[in-house]
Amino acid sequence: MHGPDGDLVTARTRRGPIGTWDLTTGAPRPEPDEATETSGTTQADQGPHGWRPAGAADGEVDLPRMPEYVRRGVRSGRHLTLASTDGVFVVELNQEAPAGLLKRLVGTDTTLAPAPLPAEALAPTTDWLTDVWGATAVKRFPQETLPSALSDVDAREFLSSVGFPCVTDFLELDTTGLASAGLHPVADVAEPVDAPAEAHTRYFSLGWWQGERLLFDGRDGRVLLDGSSGNDDALAGSSLSQFVAMVRLYYWWFTSDWSIEDTESDVRHWLKLIDAEAYATQGWQRVFEDFNFGDRA
Repeated sequence: MHGPDGDLVTARTRRGPIGTWDLTTGAPRPEPDEATETSGTTQADQGPHGWRPAGAADGEVDLPRMPEYVRRGVRSGRHLTLASTDGVFVVELNQEAPAGLLKRLVGTDTTLAPAPLPAEALAPTTDWLTDVWGATAVKRFPQETLPSALSDVDAREFLSSVGFPCVTDFLELDTTGLASAGLHPVADVAEPVDAPAEAHTRYFSLGWWQGERLLFDGRDGRVLLDGSSGNDDALAGSSLSQFVAMVRLYYWWFTSDWSIEDTESDVRHWLKLIDAEAYATQGWQRVFEDFNFGDRA
């Protein structure tokens, strides 16, 4: 579309807009209040036999063949805006290319635009979690079932209204026990000798991560590793929602059709924006080193 500052690309899902970018530079832009459709655009869908006009059962559109996960396209002159199953990108065609070149894949020069942090990452919703894990994997805990020793108000609200992913076979993370056993206190976590008695029941088990127990501090909402496998940093998340958002974004990266190398810088930037203190720990830095994880090799 054409806005006050030039041609823009806006990506939307059924639930709302994903983002808006400058068509030629890829720089993020706010969605304009008023915009018009760029003249001379051609909208197309890609099927098994190539591109066809959007919504049509057959026909041809002069767009280059793309991998099968690229489903939608809009052409405006030399610019193609293309949407895959989990993202959007723009291709600028060389207008001097020989005739027929668009019928086969060719070498490209690629520049990645910085991707904005998904809005849901700062306030995760149940739908955002089930989009990647499915409804059966995200368990909610009604307030009345939560232990009274869990005093962090934000954590109680998150567990009851959003839920927690009970997942496994990914990043050495296994939280599936929560689905059946629920939250239960862990009494053998080291505390100072003079700590009050109630301090010894403030930790709750979330499962296992990186060969260590993954614990939840019911007093302040932090997610912690117990250090049993030699990890030097205990912090895994400054809050329950921050930890879940970081895991969810990493899981999207882990399963995405996009190149791991191309999107790593965005994922690292996102995790740092969500929880800079946790992102700096040994545990979170370690997850970007494939050789540490059998399921990432």
